[in-house]
Amino acid sequence: MSVSARRFALRDQTRTNHESLDSMVGGLTDRATYVRYLRGMALFRAHVDVLLQEASWPEDGPARPAALGTALYADLADLALTPDVFPLPDIPLDSASSWFGAVYVLEGSALGAKLLRRQAEALGFDGAFGARHLAAQTDAGTWPLFLAALDKLSPYDEAQSIAAARSTFACARAAFRAIDAA
Repeated sequence: MSVSARRFALRDQTRTNHESLDSMVGGLTDRATYVRYLRGMALFRAHVDVLLQEASWPEDGPARPAALGTALYADLADLALTPDVFPLPDIPLDSASSWFGAVYVLEGSALGAKLLRRQAEALGFDGAFGARHLAAQTDAGTWPLFLAALDKLSPYDEAQSIAAARSTFACARAAFRAIDAA
């Protein structure tokens, strides 16, 4: 895989946003932490799936990221849970650069999802029950394709991309705050 200067700029400029979300999510150590994680992710991804579906798709973009809302809803149903409904902030998706910033967060999360998948499996959840979304996310293998498309995007506005990535992290944190407050 080639080194992507854009990828590393996004990573460096959103590091604190990412660390804040990781800290908020924590580890999946028991059923209660998994249920909280599942509820927060379902709320976040269902919202983002709609935003991405409504957004204009960049001509030079890779395939749309997998919509995980349906898998997350099935995972909730496995645990006899219903989806939460709370308002979440929108993410600016008004340019190809902003679209790539938001999708950077979603595609990059598949890397961390590998650890979460192992933690979920230790709790008895897998691709057939309770963790379909993690199986779909980790099996997709679209990160290299996304990075190649990010590197080719022209014109590219780094500031718009970083702002959208930060907004995406903020939206995820808002989902978990809503779940915690409920």
